[in-house]
Amino acid sequence: MAKKLGAYEVLNSKNVDVANYFNEHGLVDYEFETAGVPFLQAQILEPVKKKGTVVYVGTAHGEVKFPAKTFEKILRGELNVTGSWQSFKAPFPGNDWIGTAELIGSDKIKVDELITHKFKLSDGIKAFETLTDRTSGAIKVLYIMDDDAGYVNSAYIDAVIEREGNFPTGLQLLTLATAIPHATPEDNVLKNGIAVAKLNKPVKFRSMENPDETIEAKFVFLLAIKDSGQHLTILREMFTSFQNPDMIQALKDSVSAEQIIGIMEKYFGKKG
Repeated sequence: MAKKLGAYEVLNSKNVDVANYFNEHGLVDYEFETAGVPFLQAQILEPVKKKGTVVYVGTAHGEVKFPAKTFEKILRGELNVTGSWQSFKAPFPGNDWIGTAELIGSDKIKVDELITHKFKLSDGIKAFETLTDRTSGAIKVLYIMDDDAGYVNSAYIDAVIEREGNFPTGLQLLTLATAIPHATPEDNVLKNGIAVAKLNKPVKFRSMENPDETIEAKFVFLLAIKDSGQHLTILREMFTSFQNPDMIQALKDSVSAEQIIGIMEKYFGKKG
């Protein structure tokens, strides 16, 4: 896939000593670490030339240990070591997201090959299960919020993003971080519904209580409600339900979509 998208050489660090490879084939001027793998984050300093540049993009998923000899290369090699934050920045969603969307929209960046699976909103958690299934071959999965799903139209997703930028929905419950993104009802909802996603890896949302802080949400409740009055009523009922420690624990212990639906029906009731 990497070669198909333009890479002229691909190395598998499980099979190749990356440092030795570049010692034999020549060092590089620029390196970008994007995987967030601790041993690679330490190793990446080895293949760069003197006065070269190393950019860290990946979030570390463990302790990163630099051997003294490797760390010394920063000093003696006069390396330029910097980081690049790949998430949102104020004002939400930030220039990076907007610029990326424009590049993709103009076809200057091609990502179609990376999207291996597409799902309707009504497929619920199936997209996340596919993404985390190592046997699925998934690289990136995409929710398609279109009229065919039966719940929202094409304007809905833009409305959700706009509202999230102005009124963040990250919320720390009793023992669970969550987010409740939704759009202001404006003819963008075809049928009432609540999509619930339990995430294997948390996603950062700006806090509802303090937008300058972030919440690492493990559950996302995406609301699609047609009537503004009912919209507020359901939000109030959700907040009330979230005060129940038994419901929160049940959500944390859930392992399937069926269990989550049962929990919502038991503690919150059927809506829509």
